[in-house]
Amino acid sequence: MQEVVADQVADNEPCGWIIRVQGIVQGVGFRPAVYRLATSMQLPGDVCNFGNRVDIRLYGLRKQVSGFCQALQQHKPPRAQITGIKTDILHHYQASEFTIRESEAAATLTASGVISDLAPCADCLAELFDPQSRRYGHPFINCTQCGPRFTLLKKLPYDRAHTSMAEFPLCAACAQEYEDPAERRFHAQPNACHDCGPRIWLEQNGTRHNADDSAGVIDQALAVIRSGGILALKSVGGFHLICDATNPDAIARLRARKQRPAKPLAIMLANTESARNWVTLTCAGQHSLRQPSAPIVLQTIRQNTTPELSAVLAQLAPGLNALGIMLPQSPLHWLLFHAAAGRPAGTGWMHQQQPTALVMTSGNASGSPLLTDNAEAREQLAGIADALLMHDRDIVNRCDDTVVDARDDKPLPAPDTEAAMPALPPLINRIGRGLAPVSFTLTACDPQSELPAVMATGGYLKNTLAVNSGAQLYVSQHIGDLDNPGNARQQQTTARQLNQLLQISPAIIACDLHPEGSARRLSERSAEHYGALLNPVPHHIAHIAAVMAEQPQTTENGKPRPTLGLALDGFGLGWDDAARGGELVLLSAPDFLHFGSFSALPLPGGDMAAREPWRMAISLLYAYGDEPQMQLWLAQQAAQQDKTRIVCEQLDKNINCPLTTSAGRWFDAIAGLLGVCRIQTYEGEAAMRLEALAQSALTAEGEPGIRLAADDRLCRSELYKGKRRLNMRLLARRIITASLEGADPARLALLFHQQLAAGLSEWVSKVAQDYNLNAVVLSGGCAQNALLRHLLRLELQQHHIRLILPEKAPVNDGGLAAGQLAWTLLTHTADSAAKENIDGLPAAPSHTVEH
Repeated sequence: MQEVVADQVADNEPCGWIIRVQGIVQGVGFRPAVYRLATSMQLPGDVCNFGNRVDIRLYGLRKQVSGFCQALQQHKPPRAQITGIKTDILHHYQASEFTIRESEAAATLTASGVISDLAPCADCLAELFDPQSRRYGHPFINCTQCGPRFTLLKKLPYDRAHTSMAEFPLCAACAQEYEDPAERRFHAQPNACHDCGPRIWLEQNGTRHNADDSAGVIDQALAVIRSGGILALKSVGGFHLICDATNPDAIARLRARKQRPAKPLAIMLANTESARNWVTLTCAGQHSLRQPSAPIVLQTIRQNTTPELSAVLAQLAPGLNALGIMLPQSPLHWLLFHAAAGRPAGTGWMHQQQPTALVMTSGNASGSPLLTDNAEAREQLAGIADALLMHDRDIVNRCDDTVVDARDDKPLPAPDTEAAMPALPPLINRIGRGLAPVSFTLTACDPQSELPAVMATGGYLKNTLAVNSGAQLYVSQHIGDLDNPGNARQQQTTARQLNQLLQISPAIIACDLHPEGSARRLSERSAEHYGALLNPVPHHIAHIAAVMAEQPQTTENGKPRPTLGLALDGFGLGWDDAARGGELVLLSAPDFLHFGSFSALPLPGGDMAAREPWRMAISLLYAYGDEPQMQLWLAQQAAQQDKTRIVCEQLDKNINCPLTTSAGRWFDAIAGLLGVCRIQTYEGEAAMRLEALAQSALTAEGEPGIRLAADDRLCRSELYKGKRRLNMRLLARRIITASLEGADPARLALLFHQQLAAGLSEWVSKVAQDYNLNAVVLSGGCAQNALLRHLLRLELQQHHIRLILPEKAPVNDGGLAAGQLAWTLLTHTADSAAKENIDGLPAAPSHTVEH
């Protein structure tokens, strides 16, 4: 942040001043806060939203204006974020009182901080549960500090006329609040009450049930849940499907109807005190749960729970050791918990343990887009939900719930002690309501340079989009996997909405290198529509560039430093058209240097091998086992004899068995070999189950990680064909032999994680030493493995190397769009000095996949 005050005026002469404030300063009550501060300091002038900032004009002495700027930092609204203040003389300006001007549209609206949706603030919750308040029990209560934002917004600037609340004229009482700068709801765009706001109702079997008030509707909805039924609730960014999280039969019905046999389900609880019964909270976990973004937070399932709770947890997260938990994200959710608690007056009950726990999952059939429209919900959820809790406020921008992983941090102290601040920030797995659109500045680019507008179309799985305005980068909400036609259509809709909202006409379309799929088709159509250039970016370069964009590495004098990165995932097309996923790369725009890959494995059946880990188990035995071991394992799979025979023939004749260096397929192979998961019902299932199994052995041993002697290391870095390969042969042979001899699968799963972490650390440290680096970026889907992150961090610390994980964009393929856009801009602006960071760095290194 920088404050610049002009010095062309005497200290004792009042004059006009212009103060430009940038950051998240719209939709958070910033102008009312400025008004109250200025009037309290008796400074005349005005304040106005100016698209990309807030402009404040003052008439006073230099020292008064300087004091005002300092006070503004201290008394800004809680949700506001100031990233820059610039103050200068405004000639010929005078004023006698302070006023708030209407917002002005600007040509540079895209630099504005688009505010995300915010969970109810403490003041609104106090009113919500106060029987004397006129907004007691109002399902849409909000103020300038909370409430829906992005999901209602049609265009900037953020004014009521540009939101879906424009359909609800304010009553006299709400209009008075809206117009009074001293009120908390001054220019709160979604402001409403029981008299003038949206309405809720319950529908069952096509019939709309009438109720005298909102409380009656809530009672009807709660009765559906308590009877074991499934409720569809129209939330902030889309519909939720809800059932009682303590009712095994209700959970089973939800899984069957939604066609979601094993993928984990998140639960909603009233508070962090209630969460302690279900999970082991970390400091970062509690901090994340209490954020206004109200995300789903992954935490480790609590050990030694009651048999009843253990049985329910096994249904919610089959075979896993982590559970997603969240707190109420909207007044409507809070009213369900309030009714379940017996509607006590006040907010004291909110801080006490509550027995109510609700499964909270997206309102759609598995894999399809989240539903937002009432008519579509009636049609598509008819066979899933027993009742629908509806309202008549339109959702403009679809948003799934945000998901973060906060397992890396230290455990939370006892309930009666003050929690420390998180030492390790949470990892973002999905951008959604409360965060979308994510925005950050690409500081590695020269802020004075003319940067082209770019739209990046992301990847095939966990798709997001990204756009920029200058050096400001925006990442869209989660769209989903593009193998679903509905998600592919939603990708096109999101691209149109994002570009319209931020008024961007891209000159470059960045995309994945893979020549097929919905993302590529959107890229080609968009390039044609905008007359833009098409810029393909290698998959794993984008993974590392996404982290490089938000956390650039610099020397002591501030110059850019090359970024060393590990890209570990399931599949991505390499710069050489090879299937990759276990790569060690050094980035220094506009070039990159590929050091090496994991030992390669065949993919028998191509993409089918990614869905069926038993195929990867045979591949592992074929590559690293001997004939007796292969036959012994196959004999144990007698029920699948015909299928296994075909796969063996494929491998013998090299029919549809492309090689891959994918780290994800190595996890699948070990999981298949140990019998952890034969066929995946959702992406990443085998690896997640393997991690949970390994964690159970680690918990039993009570050790943070086994320190391996040099001669115990089975996963080694070695030179091979001019590259530094991570050789997995010894590790594979050890696990194959031990598993066939009847060793404990949990201990073998742990051995795989420990040896892999040690091997990765050695691999990284050798390159880091050669290039005088002290940090490495980790990105890709395999970085979602909390045990691997923990063990790798411990190993790297011994080499004095810092592990860097993304903090803004998702670590999985949801971050690809950010990386594609960042790499496009970095390569566009790179000059000859940047090229000299790595001596003789090839622009597009050729490479043959090792085996």
